[in-house]
Amino acid sequence: MIFSQTFSIDENSIEGADVGVVQASDAELDILTFSILSTDNEGAFGINSLNGQIKVASPALLDFERLPTIEMVVNVTDGKGGSSSAVVTIQINDIDENTVAGVLLFSEETNFYPFPNPTSGNASIKFKEISQGHFTISLVSANGSQVHLIYSGDISNESTIEFSVSHLPKGLYFLRIDGDQTNITRKLMIN
Repeated sequence: MIFSQTFSIDENSIEGADVGVVQASDAELDILTFSILSTDNEGAFGINSLNGQIKVASPALLDFERLPTIEMVVNVTDGKGGSSSAVVTIQINDIDENTVAGVLLFSEETNFYPFPNPTSGNASIKFKEISQGHFTISLVSANGSQVHLIYSGDISNESTIEFSVSHLPKGLYFLRIDGDQTNITRKLMIN
């Protein structure tokens, strides 16, 4: 037996983040198997068939501004012909995408553009109309930890820096550039 349940998770959560465990029971205490029958946001979540644990499968699909609530029909079977289904609702929490780990993100007019975004292999950062000087460019995880130092050195106007992200797990990251009088952060999705 399974009943409707509601969970919540922050938008842009990393792949594999725990959402919650679907609760179900069986009068004969049979081993239960869980599956997602349908959802209004295909591919956003996965479910562990043995314990009902829902996890993020595609962080790019968790966007409060696009779809603040995701519903899925979860089915549970007991292996002896018994089954039950219920709607599981996942509310997507709106996070302030203009601040991360205490760093203020600059407006879109700031001349720092990562591309392609999202990416899965190589990416580039193009600088336009910037002051020349010494800069450090880092890739930072969603929790604020540096995961990759991309570049440290002088950058001039109209520069492009290429780097690889193929060694990193899927998820939301932030490119951070720090200079003498510049601190800029941009979102980068790795898929």
